[in-house]
Amino acid sequence: MSKKEYIKALNEEIQKLNGLIDYKIIHDDDYRREARRHKKLLAQIRREEAGRMVNRLMRTLVPSWK
Repeated sequence: MSKKEYIKALNEEIQKLNGLIDYKIIHDDDYRREARRHKKLLAQIRREEAGRMVNRLMRTLVPSWK
């Protein structure tokens, strides 16, 4: 699985969690577990995107980089 596909899968999972969290809020249910999972998925996306940005910057500054 490429990084792009991985990020896309993470975003799809976040969207599913958003729907579930919204449902639980409307029905006054506890949604802490889903909120923690949502937070972890967002952190994973940020890490992946930060790594891509560093690689892009390095390729710009150092043409022989990867």
